[in-house]
Amino acid sequence: MKIYRATLLLMLSLLISCVGENSNNSTLIELHSPASDRQITALNDTEWRALVQINSGSTETFFFTGSSSPVSVAIAGVQRGEINDIFIKWYEVLHGHTVEMSTQSQKFLADGNTLIDTSHVHDIFDYDKDGVSNLVERFNGTCVWSSTENCLNVGQTDIPTDNAVLNGDFSEDDRYWLTDLTVVSDMSGEYCVMSPATAVEQWDARTDYSPHWLFIDANSSYTIEFDVRAQTSAEILFLMTARTEDIYNTLDRELVAVSTTYNRTSISYESGENAYSVVSIGFVLGNGTDNTYCFDNIKLIKEASL
Repeated sequence: MKIYRATLLLMLSLLISCVGENSNNSTLIELHSPASDRQITALNDTEWRALVQINSGSTETFFFTGSSSPVSVAIAGVQRGEINDIFIKWYEVLHGHTVEMSTQSQKFLADGNTLIDTSHVHDIFDYDKDGVSNLVERFNGTCVWSSTENCLNVGQTDIPTDNAVLNGDFSEDDRYWLTDLTVVSDMSGEYCVMSPATAVEQWDARTDYSPHWLFIDANSSYTIEFDVRAQTSAEILFLMTARTEDIYNTLDRELVAVSTTYNRTSISYESGENAYSVVSIGFVLGNGTDNTYCFDNIKLIKEASL
């Protein structure tokens, strides 16, 4: 796995507060983006989103601009004087679309002055599947969404096809989907999973987009589209779920009839005044019979800001 050695400095300075020794403490963190020691040639005034998670607790989102200027933020969940785990996922907001760039993880002792300089793992994010990661594409000034680099033409912009935040046509693989079910490996160009008869309740069988951290912006309209079929006609449940402070809220749920031939389903969602940083989408399967469900052309489309 390739890693990028751009320095990320997280200066952790413990805040003294009137809490017990075993309580969670708030910690100041100084964040430097994945481009802290290089200039992104394609966009100088870069907007970053950083998701920070301490000890597998609640995920906090931070926003800042610039490829090299640091920002100090306060984050909860650090255990003072103990070994802590930190996980960071970096995104760039590119032409209004949130693009995954890199992740970092490391153990650290919260002793009041901790330097975290772990490497950025970035090659897991390659939207156009051309062998060059999103982060390197941005450094090189090439296209994130197009392997033909047509976004470099006059009048062209590097945005996803059909304005899709998520676009799964399964022409190459299904690496962004996660399930405990058996995946039918010989179904080229589509994603097929087997739901067993032991899945009596709907929650006994499901498949979810992974990594599942999608952003839903406030005052925006979205459409989820997908093709689905089944070996035997049935129903599935589409779910869009947001995680906030370890509480899971259902943003949208739709029961979808599935036949033995592909049908296109389109579901609309409006976010209202709320924005969500940790959003998952998935399909709940299972009705007490053996069945195989196949999906193709799954898209989450950001239609417009309202």
